[in-house]
Amino acid sequence: MKQYLDKIELFSLCFIAFLMPLNVKVASIFIVLLLLIAILKKENYPNLKKMLKTPVFYILISPYLFFLLGLINTEHLRDGRIQVELALSILVFPIIFTAFQTNKKCT
Repeated sequence: MKQYLDKIELFSLCFIAFLMPLNVKVASIFIVLLLLIAILKKENYPNLKKMLKTPVFYILISPYLFFLLGLINTEHLRDGRIQVELALSILVFPIIFTAFQTNKKCT
């Protein structure tokens, strides 16, 4: 099962690299898939715990939290929802890259 998850993870990362400039909504599906793979692999749990303990992770997340708080007061909810979707898809990348360290297909 781990080998299949590694292959799917590698394919999804390559697919996102080419698809992100073309269609963000379809790329978001693959970003969610990568997040699920990161959660399914138990080898990632120690790395994710280390990531949550570093201040760099919180420095990276803080602009997105302020972005989300700023959207609470907006009058343009439709445009704000699109911006939140883009920001949250980018916010997941530190988790994905931390989990990608355990992928055996790339080593």
